[in-house]
Amino acid sequence: MRAYGDSNLKRPAFTVLANVVASSPLLRPPTRVRLLRSGGIEIGHNVDFRSYCWIYSNRLRIGDDTFISYGCHIENREFVNIGARCSLANQVAIITSTHKFGPVEQRAGDLIASAVTIQDGCWIGARAVILPGITVGRGCVVGAGAVVTRDCDPDGIYLGVPARLTRSLDDG
Repeated sequence: MRAYGDSNLKRPAFTVLANVVASSPLLRPPTRVRLLRSGGIEIGHNVDFRSYCWIYSNRLRIGDDTFISYGCHIENREFVNIGARCSLANQVAIITSTHKFGPVEQRAGDLIASAVTIQDGCWIGARAVILPGITVGRGCVVGAGAVVTRDCDPDGIYLGVPARLTRSLDDG
């Protein structure tokens, strides 16, 4: 069995800790954060991490003052870095892996993974999907239901499937 990240926990133990115990709605967010930290996830100060979230491994860093809402799905076979002061709405999916195209007998070929970065100050809307290898630039807004297939420039509003820049925001 292979260990993940910096934790000594093996994958099944991490899965139970993160996706059964820490995901429980019976826990308050500060208790959930302490449990996730004990599993090797790097979580900053004043992070509000809600219940029913699913996390693949401890290859995750969450910056200070970030809010992770109910039911988010973080498939982090590769590293995911969520910056400070970010807000992820209900059921956001962050995906780090996909497959190469295989032969006609099985089109889903070998697994490949790429890190995802969400820089400081971003707001990711409900049920948005961030695909492998993406960087969401500082201060971006990704609209509800958007599917991010390309990097997002800082301070932009990205909407749609696939997500496209619809407007740039100023620093104010």
